[in-house]
Amino acid sequence: MRATRGVSRRRLVATRFRRRRLTRVAVAGLAVLVLAAYLLPLVSRWTPADQDWDYTQSLTGPGVRHWFGTDQIGHDLFAQTMSGLQKSMLIGLVAAILSTGVAAVVGSVAGYLGGWTERITVLAVDLLMVLPSFLIVAIISPALRGGGFVLLALLLAAFNWMITARVVRGLARGLRDREYVEAARAMGVGAFTVIGRHILPDIASLLIVAPRRGCGPSPARCSC
Repeated sequence: MRATRGVSRRRLVATRFRRRRLTRVAVAGLAVLVLAAYLLPLVSRWTPADQDWDYTQSLTGPGVRHWFGTDQIGHDLFAQTMSGLQKSMLIGLVAAILSTGVAAVVGSVAGYLGGWTERITVLAVDLLMVLPSFLIVAIISPALRGGGFVLLALLLAAFNWMITARVVRGLARGLRDREYVEAARAMGVGAFTVIGRHILPDIASLLIVAPRRGCGPSPARCSC
């Protein structure tokens, strides 16, 4: 039964994907960016650290020798652009996945359990949303340059999960009174099992869309 449900859900997602032209265009555009970021540097003669010692090649425009031109000291702008694109996509993807995971766990647990758990969670989320996250990230990020992109992704994820958590909490509160959830509780199924098997799958559409925000600029503050 579970296998049939999984196959049906995958088939439904595949059918909707094929019918939406804009979605196919977006996926194709993302694929082009990924391929360009990781394949084009292989055919370029320059790396981000290389410097063209021909001083006539400083601040040049796009050409055969330097596809995007050069900066003041002869660095190839194409190589630097591709390197920046690689790092930006990795940092955005890791931060989006981490922030969505935290939001899913915190929001679903708070919404399903209710009571003091929900009150404390809402209070903590409200306090974190008051903090000037952009300013904090801007101040701390220079100190993380030697720690790799993982630390920066963790820092971004730490300030990017609160809004999604509040939305997940609201949805979980609505789902906890559904008949199949009450039936699971009556059968003695544990709270975290109910959350994992019934609550989170029903809000999967939101969790799939939520990482998109983490791959771009921080969303504006809002109240839910």
